[in-house]
Amino acid sequence: MIFATDEDKLAALGYSAQFLKNLFPVDCMVAVTDCKKFVAYYPGKKIDIKAQWGK
Repeated sequence: MIFATDEDKLAALGYSAQFLKNLFPVDCMVAVTDCKKFVAYYPGKKIDIKAQWGK
């Protein structure tokens, strides 16, 4: 798969983030940003900063 643009790369990383969260044995959250907005956000069971995608 070829990721031609930065947006494509961020989208792929955002998709992968949901799986990265499951690799850790402790409660955690995972977020991906482009330095201006959240591209992806997966809260933990107890850890949740209430981030919203696109904000």
